Amino acid sequence: MKDARALLAGQVRELLTEPAENGPAGAVRTQVGDTDHFARMLAEEYGPRLVEVLPLFRHWNSARSARPSARSLGNATRMLTPGAVALVRELLLRLVAYRGGEWVVRHDDEEWRDRVFLKEDTIVVVRGILWTCQVIDERWVTSLVTGVAMTCGTGSNGMGSTCRCEPVTNAAVGVLARRGGLDVIVPLSRIQAKVRAAPRCTTRPCRCGAA
Repeated sequence: MKDARALLAGQVRELLTEPAENGPAGAVRTQVGDTDHFARMLAEEYGPRLVEVLPLFRHWNSARSARPSARSLGNATRMLTPGAVALVRELLLRLVAYRGGEWVVRHDDEEWRDRVFLKEDTIVVVRGILWTCQVIDERWVTSLVTGVAMTCGTGSNGMGSTCRCEPVTNAAVGVLARRGGLDVIVPLSRIQAKVRAAPRCTTRPCRCGAA
């Protein structure tokens, strides 16, 4: 407990070194960048609330493996508060309704417009949010995680035409599979039926139906 308090105090001190004009949004952009509309929404609309759960937000930003470890889930459990649980639910609701959009991409001296859903840094944070659902015992978890899988596992040109984001879809399906129970059987079947026909993903062949 003493070590945890010391860690939190250090993180708060680090946050206070952010330039005043950047505020909470700047602290969030430090973690997730500004490379797609969802990341921008996190910074601009949820900056103050994410700063309130800064250790958990940073924990989400470490979700870079294929699946969470027992230690990772234990850490998430210890960091969860009622406010954090409510925030997870709200962010997943926003993700279910999210469709990406036009984004100005810059590289070296070149600039062009492209349709962007989620970029890599945002995917890591979203994966961490989903993994946290594995230790949240609320009735809304299954339906919202299913909704995320449906949004990310299908695409903009109709049912199953494009897999918007394979890593997030796989993370959502993995959470459902690991939660287990009779209540996930139908959602998993729905997800598989929706994404089975997807011929391509946004970056590589889609395996979104895999657990």
